[in-house]
Amino acid sequence: MIGALAFIVVYLLGRSRPDTCVNGLFFIIAGLVLRGWAAGYIGSDARARFISASRIVRSGPYRFFPHPLYLGNLLIVSGMLISLQPVVWLAFAVLIGFLIEYGLIAQAETTFLRESGLAIEQPGFNWRLALNERHTWLVTGITYLLILVRALVL
Repeated sequence: MIGALAFIVVYLLGRSRPDTCVNGLFFIIAGLVLRGWAAGYIGSDARARFISASRIVRSGPYRFFPHPLYLGNLLIVSGMLISLQPVVWLAFAVLIGFLIEYGLIAQAETTFLRESGLAIEQPGFNWRLALNERHTWLVTGITYLLILVRALVL
């Protein structure tokens, strides 16, 4: 909900242009690819509304970064900000808010996993699990199209 409100404010105050939309698209695509890659390893454990897990995954992007889904989100948000071109203070406020919110979530998840006693697994990539990200791709695609229409019309 916080992200949706931030997007509305940035969308209304942004100054998107076709060139900024193209520049932002690279970050958005990178974020979506990273999220799809991570989802192909972690599966539905990433979709819970509360902190839970059935295992600790240490393969795929989880070998390199403990929270690749959140890094993907950061790339998507950065791409949206690049596309929308809000005033600098607003872009920084959104990024700082994002880092605080996801930093707290990541810290809570890390503590939970450390104390859980769950087994560490190294599963292989599963396309079926990766396709669970289709909702993220759809919402991001619709959001980006709104930005692009704004850039072309206004």
